[in-house]
Amino acid sequence: MPRRRSVKVAWPFLLIVIGCSVLHGAAKTALQPMSFDCKILTAVGQSPFAVATGDWNGDGKMDLVVSAAATDAAVTFLNRGRREFTRTGEVPVGHIPRGIAVGDINGDGSLDVAIGNAESHDVIVFAGDGKGDFARLGRYRTGVAPFTAAFADLDDDGRLDLVIVNESDTPHTKPGTVSVLYGNGNGGFSDPLNLKAGDNPSAVAIADFDGRGGRDLAVSNWGSNTVSIFLNGGGRNFTKLAELPYGGDLPYGIFAADFDRDGNVDLAVSDIGSRAVRVLYGDGSGGFPRAAAFAVQDGVRDVTGADLNGDGIVDLATANTGAGTVSILIGQAEGGFAPAINISTGKGPRIVVAADLDGDGYLDLAVTNQFANSVALLFQTRGSGSACP
Repeated sequence: MPRRRSVKVAWPFLLIVIGCSVLHGAAKTALQPMSFDCKILTAVGQSPFAVATGDWNGDGKMDLVVSAAATDAAVTFLNRGRREFTRTGEVPVGHIPRGIAVGDINGDGSLDVAIGNAESHDVIVFAGDGKGDFARLGRYRTGVAPFTAAFADLDDDGRLDLVIVNESDTPHTKPGTVSVLYGNGNGGFSDPLNLKAGDNPSAVAIADFDGRGGRDLAVSNWGSNTVSIFLNGGGRNFTKLAELPYGGDLPYGIFAADFDRDGNVDLAVSDIGSRAVRVLYGDGSGGFPRAAAFAVQDGVRDVTGADLNGDGIVDLATANTGAGTVSILIGQAEGGFAPAINISTGKGPRIVVAADLDGDGYLDLAVTNQFANSVALLFQTRGSGSACP
């Protein structure tokens, strides 16, 4: 059952709104300082790794799925409104599930789910029935120790494809791979195209980095302190453009957006060694010639982006495993970020996602607390609010 915690969050500056842009719904204008009200979900299985959102039953509310790494299950929750979530299922998956991808892969209008499993070296795909339940569609081999998963139409055929980041190429080796499985539109996928990444890759960002219209890949490699850039050449071909020594230490999470609003896609990389987010500014040809670092807290793992305050500029949120916090960095017009606001969530926050969880038009955050066996839901409020202790 959810447990509610209350701690006041202080916001040292006023957020002035000049526009609106959100994920999962239309935003309201934000004219007051941001604050968050927290609920803790505890029935999420053991060692929750990732959380993802989607409307499983078509009622217009954002539901949840959590990969429980030590339980070997995907745990689903339906959004009942009024900030209440009900656990509705536990689906067996492979051994040590981690990354989750959500999308409609069979064209039936219902959201489906793919989950990568670290120790069984595979990805399992589940079809949603539009009522909140999931049935297994198929299992596909990947590289060793799949870490993250994402859906995108990489070959422009109108069908979602699947991208899996694998920590290794073969057991007990550092070089990793990115497995690309092309969808057939009926819920099935091709054998994987395996792209060689750097050492111990952990995350992928998918966007058009060279301005040619294709969906390219950027992969963070914490073992080699690099970012791999793969350009989409069309016809199911990728070319490895570079292995960027990006200047940081232990890159882990990665997120793509145009932060400085120059029309070129940039990258935000969570940097464990320097307790920072390093932003790589794109030049529109696939290169990233300049960078800037923005401090967060200890053990930063995941990074995501969204317009959290409704001013039309992308903000960042990180999950800081060592500090037990989420850091929020408010984006500035010139591509920089204000000093981080740090919010306690619980022990071992690992993955953070943004979505409008309570349907009020403001983006909220969901965070897995891997060491506390919980998920923290941070509901954005206006005026007084609370966060997790």
